[in-house]
Amino acid sequence: MTSTAAALLSYTYESAEDFRVYSSGQGVYLYTRYGNKVLDGLSGSMNANLGHGNAAIAAAMHTQALSLTSVPSVAGDVTDDCVALAEELGCFLGLHDATVSFTSSGSEATEAALAIVWKYWSEMGRPKKTNILSLDGSYHGCTLGALAITGRADEHVDVPSAPSFRLALPAWDPDDASRVSTALESTLARSGSETVAAIFLEPVMGLAGMVPAAREDIQRVVAICRANDILVVLDEALTGLGRVGHHTAAQSYGIEYDLLLVSKGLGCGFVPIAATCVASHISSVLRGASPALRHGHTSSGNPLAARVALTVLDELAACDAITNARRMEGIFRERMAAGVAELRGRYSLRATGLCLAVETDHPAYAQQVRRAAFDLGLRVRGINRNVIACPPLVITEQEITEMAALLSRALAVAEQSRKPS
Repeated sequence: MTSTAAALLSYTYESAEDFRVYSSGQGVYLYTRYGNKVLDGLSGSMNANLGHGNAAIAAAMHTQALSLTSVPSVAGDVTDDCVALAEELGCFLGLHDATVSFTSSGSEATEAALAIVWKYWSEMGRPKKTNILSLDGSYHGCTLGALAITGRADEHVDVPSAPSFRLALPAWDPDDASRVSTALESTLARSGSETVAAIFLEPVMGLAGMVPAAREDIQRVVAICRANDILVVLDEALTGLGRVGHHTAAQSYGIEYDLLLVSKGLGCGFVPIAATCVASHISSVLRGASPALRHGHTSSGNPLAARVALTVLDELAACDAITNARRMEGIFRERMAAGVAELRGRYSLRATGLCLAVETDHPAYAQQVRRAAFDLGLRVRGINRNVIACPPLVITEQEITEMAALLSRALAVAEQSRKPS
């Protein structure tokens, strides 16, 4: 019989000790095939915002599975639930005049946004506007178009050179109120804006270590783009639908945009679904286009996914999950600050809602912490020098206190195993 490890190709799987098999989950906890209880500090793939197991969503899935199976929202076909989801999502996010395109992942949402941006400028008689601005360290997906604008060098290893339409800007620095906006001004002064179609921004850069934009910097970036006919695309695959303690990060920063991407919090891990939300001044141009925008997928607006996403929105409201995320941020900061104060190492803590990170001094050390955490019963991720966590939005004060204690202990264990410098 083929071993489990040999049968599956697991993303970021590095060694046998990193291969773990889970059999069930409930709330914020996972259970391995050997019965070990693990606090899921990553919410699956940073998307199980309602935790594991939900009776209301299970009932919605069952009911829908007995009805419509597949009607993609392409070529004029659409389902009642798909229409209802577009309307309710717009209300939930405060986008009362937006048009929505549904896909199945954040990468696909990015691809849809690229297609919309380019089609828009073509219809506006400015087809040379094709270049895309994005930040170093950013992650917008692993399909080829999304990868082309992704600023994380690791993601490009062993991949042929992507199309060269990306214009690079530096990553956010939460302590620098002008880092990206100053670089943007310099780029436009040097090259002009006639070929620049859009800027793609993660308000909080997740895989860079949960790095948030400085408020003044992101507001100034948006203003510069507005003044130079550059569309603003906010990639809120991670932050949208409550993870930052607001409906969107855009809401918390007080910024406007032309397109908004959401994915992880829309299906909450129960189904694959994402949305590219398009402002009315863009969608009105696309509706009159000839030929029409040709972009869609087999599972775009899948009936089961749409029904589950509608229930997700209801559950987020019923649990007051967004308010809870905001409250848990403060508790995590307090508990972790106390835990880190007892250690000899120096660590930087970052928390924007429940986008959490502890920055260490070396990538190998971050991996030590990650492995120590799992041995103690906590699932987190090590990326570069950072240990990151994104627990479910429904996590309780007792559970986040437990998470902070386990992470502090993991840091202590890693310190003990470290050779003195």
